[in-house]
Amino acid sequence: MRIILPAALCAVALTTAALAAPQRLDGGFFATVSGDPAAMAKALADTEAALTTNPNDADILIEHGVLSLLVAGRSNPPSLPKLNAALAEMDRAAALAPDNQRVRTLRGIFLHLASQGTPPAVATGLMEKARTDFQYLYERQATELDQLGEHRLGELLQIKGDLESRLGRTGEASATYAMIKAKLPRTPYAQRADEWMKTRTPLPSNQTTCIGCHDTP
Repeated sequence: MRIILPAALCAVALTTAALAAPQRLDGGFFATVSGDPAAMAKALADTEAALTTNPNDADILIEHGVLSLLVAGRSNPPSLPKLNAALAEMDRAAALAPDNQRVRTLRGIFLHLASQGTPPAVATGLMEKARTDFQYLYERQATELDQLGEHRLGELLQIKGDLESRLGRTGEASATYAMIKAKLPRTPYAQRADEWMKTRTPLPSNQTTCIGCHDTP
């Protein structure tokens, strides 16, 4: 399994909590995962050191899990034991803090990304965990969807719909894509929803990446 970091990283802005939490590492965690190897190595070392003091800090644990996932997935060949250890850390962070929106956002995003590069037998489990994260995020914000803005709402719904579609939950995906069309008309998100409605089958992965604030590699 090789983990590639596409433009969908910017979906960390899905919830206010995802970016509102104080930055725990020099330079900021989100800058770290953007592709700077030196910053990533430093962040990995810093999170490892922090976990020796407090191994149950869910915010640090999810960061270390994500960084470990990216490092292990980019190695050649990828290290399966290290990938599994990283995934276990991310799950443990979510178990420790199931109502921490930042933790659930990061796990959901990176499991969604990871599932796109894995065999179906492995991808299904990753997608189901990511789906539960995005369903949680949706339910937590259900009463304020219209205040999220186009980008945050679009990313929340398009990833939710993609996971539902890829898991064969076509009825739920149909409702999610219909919501995109209703709440985000005349946007690229609505155009993607229109494409999905034509076949009701999963969109190509390049039609599920982040829209609006990054160039796709």
